[in-house]
Amino acid sequence: MNYSRMVLFVMLFLLSSVATSAQTEKSEWKRPKHSGKITSDYDRTNDQSKLSLRLMPVTCVRDGCIFISLDSSFSGAKLKTPIDRVLFGLSIVTKTLEPFTEPKLIFRLDGELMDVGEMTFAGKVPANGLTGLPYGIPLTGDELSKISNAHKVEVQIGNFQFALNENAINAIKDYNHLARTVQ
Repeated sequence: MNYSRMVLFVMLFLLSSVATSAQTEKSEWKRPKHSGKITSDYDRTNDQSKLSLRLMPVTCVRDGCIFISLDSSFSGAKLKTPIDRVLFGLSIVTKTLEPFTEPKLIFRLDGELMDVGEMTFAGKVPANGLTGLPYGIPLTGDELSKISNAHKVEVQIGNFQFALNENAINAIKDYNHLARTVQ
């Protein structure tokens, strides 16, 4: 009888620890700190929902300042997850650069290359002696996840190169998490 109680106690303890472990795994996500603004909006007029990482600064280099954005949209009042398509926006504000003749976008993720194709140029945007060069390209949900899981992200468009800072990587991680879990 004593042995039966001991076995029962061990079984209850094991079941309890498995349940606690499962709860811990679900609540392990800790939102990373970043200065980006992620919004979720519904446009009644177009019956469309949108998840956006608004244009946020990444870094400034000799030739200009770089900004990124992420956007996904869906028909209906609710976001659909997991998101399978995301528009990655890249804007460069410059005095000297001209639009790239071949705006091929390549990410170097922890040293591994990920070629995502040619970006679409949206046209020059003049402002106070500077010029904005906005580009966009759709990414798959898997590509976004690879970027968000990397510790070091370097970006190359044409012959222009820069690294995403921790703030930008954290914003992408946060967006990716929302894109995979929003109900």
